[in-house]
Amino acid sequence: MFTRIDTEISKCRNRLNLLRIEANLLLPTPLIISTGDISDVDGFYALAKYAQSGADVLFIMNYPAYLNPTNYNVCEELELGLGFRYNTAAYLKTCNNELNNLPDQGKKLEKYKSLMNISNLSNPDTQADYVKRLFTDLGFVLASKAWNEATMLDGGIEKGRLFLCIGGINSINPFSDKNLKNEFYVYVDFFQMLNLDCYNHGSVYCLDNELSNIHVSLDEVFNARTQIYIDFNGSMAFYYDILRTKILGCRGSVKGVFIMGGVLSYEQPRTMPKIKGELNRFSCATMNQLYHPENTELFLRDIYSHHSEIPIYVVTNNAVHDLVTYTGNANQKQKTNEGWMNFLRENNIHSAHLENIASAFYNSHYNPPRKAFDFYSAFALVEKMNRRHLHGKVSFMYTDTVYGICMISNSKKTWEHVAAEYYDKINTSINQHDSEFTMNMKINFANEKSNVSSMVSIGNPRIVQSLFFEMKTSYRISMK
Repeated sequence: MFTRIDTEISKCRNRLNLLRIEANLLLPTPLIISTGDISDVDGFYALAKYAQSGADVLFIMNYPAYLNPTNYNVCEELELGLGFRYNTAAYLKTCNNELNNLPDQGKKLEKYKSLMNISNLSNPDTQADYVKRLFTDLGFVLASKAWNEATMLDGGIEKGRLFLCIGGINSINPFSDKNLKNEFYVYVDFFQMLNLDCYNHGSVYCLDNELSNIHVSLDEVFNARTQIYIDFNGSMAFYYDILRTKILGCRGSVKGVFIMGGVLSYEQPRTMPKIKGELNRFSCATMNQLYHPENTELFLRDIYSHHSEIPIYVVTNNAVHDLVTYTGNANQKQKTNEGWMNFLRENNIHSAHLENIASAFYNSHYNPPRKAFDFYSAFALVEKMNRRHLHGKVSFMYTDTVYGICMISNSKKTWEHVAAEYYDKINTSINQHDSEFTMNMKINFANEKSNVSSMVSIGNPRIVQSLFFEMKTSYRISMK
């Protein structure tokens, strides 16, 4: 008897699975619009997660502000919160000087010099355009391999299509030329020239497994979509002209927007204030919003005109865990790969490609933070797309159009009250045991606090849902 019941249950399950597949075939494939760049490896973690969802993805590549045409061959620090001004020539000169002072890197350095030893880079009129091409080719190759190697977890779901789109150029350089990563050197072992037909804003391509490119139209990407999800994992520099028009035209199909960034006003910040000559931003201005404050505000205004229909979720910097692990004693600590490797495996996104590029990034001489920011928002987006309820906390988001400030409060207050709540959490009292770094950080926080009220004006906040996560000792994350 139990055998017959088991058989019938198995038949029912198989039938339900077939019905689900048939339903998916009848409905248009969901589209995820993902904003990104190659300044960190976590955007490729997000793509691997998206690949497993069965959705199509439009990955929009954005570019650093030094690609804007200017005559600033020497880096100039601007007023508090507005970054630095310099051009492509200044950036390339700094990169060359830096590499000349590194220990011999063997074949990696040879590859880099070969890549950059091109006449287009010695001509001031073509430098910016050529570097943009290099960024595009490198970003598209890294993204395509992350997508192609992603392992599907559900046998009933087929992998969607990855569309690669050329976005816009940022308006602010938060970092000085001497404090930027040289992504071409970090990822030179993975670089391939694509020779795309066009590198203009809004151009879209698909790459096959051999990385041959196919030029596709934006109409092919957007037409007939009934479910669109947008992540804010990178800059909104792309959000103008044709791409803004396309998103506005499909706004009624947008089922959720997921913002990676912002700081909680009621917790001690985990972001840095200004560091003279290196970083020039307010500590409450997170990078995704700071890269292009004007377009950030334009996007939010467009989305919030349909706010009653489009849920807005925020994953703040406070919600993201540190993946750094060490070996050795307190006096001789060395970073290990254990944390981020376990994170990739435990969250089911590990692939040879992700492991290789993560190792190249984290173990580079830049010693970057080991935090998977973009994966968190991608995780939440896929949960929402799979019709799971997100237990977000109703919150209030304060943003501005100049400095890229993004602060999240748990209650509606005036901007002045929210800013006071935030800065009251920061210890700016200097004591004799402070290191030089800690002392300078406290001085910069105090300077920021004294200037923010006179420099920043923010009106009514926007309602959002803040998302929070927990990470097990195994490094597997889940939503609270």
